[in-house]
Amino acid sequence: MLPPPLSSQKPFPWIPYWIVLAFIALVTLAPIASVAACSVIANLYGCHVDEGSVHPCLIHGRDYGSLLYTLGVSGW
Repeated sequence: MLPPPLSSQKPFPWIPYWIVLAFIALVTLAPIASVAACSVIANLYGCHVDEGSVHPCLIHGRDYGSLLYTLGVSGW
């Protein structure tokens, strides 16, 4: 049996393919981005962040230590 002629085959759905691929890439890079954001914010405001415990980090009069800890540990 011969395959159908090329003109009758459907073209590959590139748009959904690239949308799904971009979504997978974003989900894959999200933990790395959160750790990078945590590091940048902590360095800008002179805060100490590590995976051992939550340290206070005052930014404009509010404590963001818990949030930075969560951002930093989510990459692990």
